[in-house]
Amino acid sequence: MRCLYQPLYDADPISQGSTDCGHWALRLITLLPGISGSTIVCQLDHSVLRQSQGQYEALSYVWGNPMLSYTIIINGHCVPVTQNLAQSLHHLRHVSRPRRLWIDALCINQTNIQERSLQVQRMGGIYENASRAVVFLGIETERSAEAMSLLILISRLAPDDHEGVDLLLKDDSLATSWQALLQLFRRPWWSRAWIVQEYAVAREVDFVYGTKKVDGQVFARALENLVDYRFKAIVPQQHEYLIRHVAYTPIHHLWSTRCRYQDITRPNDLHALDVLYKFRGFQCSDPRDKVFSVFSLAKQDSLLAPDYTKSTAQVYKAVVKAAIQASGTLEILTHHNQSMECKLGLPTWCPDWTIVRGKRILLWPNGYNAAGSFVRTKAEFSNDTLTLGGVELDRIKYLKPFESDDFKSKTYVHQELHEFAQLACQAPFPETRTAHRLDTIYRTLVAARIRPGGPQQAAVALHAGQALHLWHAWSKQPDEAKLSKHDQDAKRYAEALYSALCGRSAFLTDSRRVGLVDGSSQVGDRIYVFSGGKVPFCIRSNIQSGGQRHKLVGECYLHDFMDGEAMNGITDEQFLERVTLV
Repeated sequence: MRCLYQPLYDADPISQGSTDCGHWALRLITLLPGISGSTIVCQLDHSVLRQSQGQYEALSYVWGNPMLSYTIIINGHCVPVTQNLAQSLHHLRHVSRPRRLWIDALCINQTNIQERSLQVQRMGGIYENASRAVVFLGIETERSAEAMSLLILISRLAPDDHEGVDLLLKDDSLATSWQALLQLFRRPWWSRAWIVQEYAVAREVDFVYGTKKVDGQVFARALENLVDYRFKAIVPQQHEYLIRHVAYTPIHHLWSTRCRYQDITRPNDLHALDVLYKFRGFQCSDPRDKVFSVFSLAKQDSLLAPDYTKSTAQVYKAVVKAAIQASGTLEILTHHNQSMECKLGLPTWCPDWTIVRGKRILLWPNGYNAAGSFVRTKAEFSNDTLTLGGVELDRIKYLKPFESDDFKSKTYVHQELHEFAQLACQAPFPETRTAHRLDTIYRTLVAARIRPGGPQQAAVALHAGQALHLWHAWSKQPDEAKLSKHDQDAKRYAEALYSALCGRSAFLTDSRRVGLVDGSSQVGDRIYVFSGGKVPFCIRSNIQSGGQRHKLVGECYLHDFMDGEAMNGITDEQFLERVTLV
């Protein structure tokens, strides 16, 4: 392999100080023609991006199990490749003409850490300057052709044609095609971290599944129609599972990320934190690639530049520092994962991106302003500590936890919430009347937000009195009832309850205030508002440090402290308590 890879040397830039990527050196693979079943033969050559722009295709595929290897010929040398790559090349090879490709496993010397780090930094530009990205979903299956044909049918429907989707679902002759489509969206490619960048930046995209090919625009229109149908139509109950999984939320995020990146009418507004959050469940063999794979998408922050000499812990802590420096806020702290064991030895304020976030939906995007005028934080980093300025609000005295499975029974959830409300209504409490107290509780249980346009739409604040009405509308619905379009108030409150409570606990404080906190919280935990925080945070004293340092538990909602009330009368950051998190 050593003789196969000679050093890459960039050409001179067009002008001094130019940010143009045309002078970048790269290698390209020429896949030589051959008949089905014959040995794969390739030529590996050096090039410069400005000379090869638009003259090669960039392959997007799943590396697969490195233990399953096949031999191909490159420049006369026998080279082992994974089974998945060998299958990709067999399906993409032409019979009578060569095909020029960029393939990460072959065009980067993976054993040279310095080259690998630099080329990975440049992958966004390499995919963006290819004539197209070729997505290889896998070898042909019994019904792969049916899946691709159904995608074409769905893509031909007009936008908002929910009746057209209904008809396709009801067509018995397409029943197996729908199941084939479900299997297509379960292919490993859809959960690979690197494909987010590869798909988003490419000028054109072709999807290849076995011997069938579908243009990326067809794929996008079909997916747009399916997502629109899932969130806006009244989906027949027998098809809810199917539609939820063929219009799977991460796949929707993938498509919307491409739309945002390709929109030339506005600057790139993608941020690393936003992309990391949306695709947290996507997989990669090297945990550092969770971050490196979004570098080109997210304004290429130098702190996040691919560097394989850094440890995973160093890379993940750099994400926190970069996010706080870029935004001035503490949004990154809401992405913690304290409900699961971290195996990387990270401080509690540093998210472990290898852990899937689960069902918990963030409170941060709901439009709160807990820190008031202190919109930017003065955070201090030192090794594994993060020091912030804040105000202590209260301590947790009682907790009522909720998990995703609890919501399978409305009767159970209603009973638990009713008991919590009764306990919270025991005097003394801050409100002057019980009716006001109940409205406070029912607002808190949904974090004072609903989404009238559906789960994907913007949150709307609930005002005094509204929550009491919504609670009663929801309470009247029988258990497991299918809410119709005429039960909008009950449906909105049910959705809001799930969004706010799943993976969280409703709590009471020492001073009888009510709130919501992440499920890993404990009695005795403290609630703080920190500068730069749109929401309060829950922390726990670290006994080993004598109580001088604290562990981050997570974001929370505390009624009457979501709009700057805690900071009233404080004129400067110097008057805030300094709190050190470990």
